[in-house]
Amino acid sequence: MNKKELKKLAKDIYDGLVFTDRHLAASDEYTLEDFGRDMLIVFRPLSMFNDRQLQDIKDNKPSMFYEYIDKASGFNDAGLPIFMSFQFLIKEEEELLQKFYNELKENIKNATDFIR
Repeated sequence: MNKKELKKLAKDIYDGLVFTDRHLAASDEYTLEDFGRDMLIVFRPLSMFNDRQLQDIKDNKPSMFYEYIDKASGFNDAGLPIFMSFQFLIKEEEELLQKFYNELKENIKNATDFIR
């Protein structure tokens, strides 16, 4: 993903348009060997893939899973979205996304402080 796309994703996350695995409970953090229960509920295809398909994903070394909220097929009883699709970032992309997100947050804070 290029910088422009990552900046847009950072803004979309900030605006609440994107659900990420970071929205899930900290106690449900996944490892690449064992996706957490909520991950399998939210990102439904992960629960349907065979071992080879899961290995293909793991081979790409995903660092963050996400999807746009408008792609949710519904929500479960706990209010978590259910997606029949997902996207992911690798570590380098996620680190850059985090940088852009923090810069955006700081710029918005500074603008808010300026108005006061």
